[in-house]
Amino acid sequence: MKTNSRNTAIVEKIWKIDSKDFMFDPDKFNYVLVRPCNVTYQTYKNFLLGKKTKCKMIVHEGAVMSWHRDKSLGWTHEPETFEEMLIKAELDCNVMPEFENWMFDFNWKTYTVRTIDMRTHKVLYDHLDKWLSENRHRGLI
Repeated sequence: MKTNSRNTAIVEKIWKIDSKDFMFDPDKFNYVLVRPCNVTYQTYKNFLLGKKTKCKMIVHEGAVMSWHRDKSLGWTHEPETFEEMLIKAELDCNVMPEFENWMFDFNWKTYTVRTIDMRTHKVLYDHLDKWLSENRHRGLI
């Protein structure tokens, strides 16, 4: 999967944590953003694997596509399903994400808890269980 330039794109699946009753379900993310990134696939992958990179900063730029589970927001331009959004991103924006970030939106802060390489389907970064455990232990969720 490749973008139309030498840089990569990221799919951000985001779970919004609104209460202490939060129960994580991997299939029930609240919204998704497809965002271009300022570095190549290999640079992003090396960074996630803890290898040295020559870049000074990795920036996820503005979203080229979004999808929200809550259709009551009235976003009529959004695709009906997450899968349809990925197809639309490729066809309409010529963007094929190469990484998938799982993120929690909690108290106006966003935490990346898992990153998956969409080329190989390997998990490159995984702090999902640790993050959930720590925040349950502290009584935050």
